[in-house]
Formats: sequence, structure tokens, C-alpha cells
Amino acid sequence: MHSFEKIAASFNLNSLQAEELTNELKELQKRFNPDNIQAFYPEFEKIASSFGIHDDQMEAFVELLYADPKFSNLVTFIIPSFYSIGGDRMQFEATYEQMMCDLHEELDQ
Repeated sequence: MHSFEKIAASFNLNSLQAEELTNELKELQKRFNPDNIQAFYPEFEKIASSFGIHDDQMEAFVELLYADPKFSNLVTFIIPSFYSIGGDRMQFEATYEQMMCDLHEELDQ
């Protein structure tokens, strides 16, 4: 099962919903603006909630997105945006630590 299929299955999305979510996340990624990082997480949250993904599921959703090569870069925008608006540093902690490890490995190569 591919990463996005896992996401669809985890959040009970049919194939049309999964495709729509994929497209919306790709569009969101294209619109990232580092000068307005605080607006990014609320936009992401709005998209997720429109597909029935709620706050208590957000950490699992972000973790699955990070595991998908098409969306791992998106997560590098999501988490800093969440933290910049005062989000709890414990949320997304495991994914954030994995991002930092991956970055260090990339820099060491």
C-alpha cells in the first residue's frame, strides 16, 4: 500500500476524496510563502477538516504525510507554521525530530 493509500484508509476517504485532498495539498504547497508562515497552518487545518480530519487526528495525519515523498516537503512548512502561531511544542514532536534527523543526514552527505 502506497503512503497516500494509507492516508486514505486511515481517514476513511474514498478514491475521489483522496484525489481531491491530494490536489488541494499540492496547491497549498505551491502557495507557501515564508513571509506569511503564520497563515499556512490555518489553511492546512481548514483543508484537513474539510475531509473530516479533526484536531485529535492531525498528528497522525501529518506523520503519514511526512512518510509520503510527495508531501514530506509540505510537512516542513506545516510544523514550523503551527509552532509560529503558538501551537503546543509537544504536538508533532516525533515528526519534527524525524525531520531534523533527516536534515542532518542530508547535510552530512
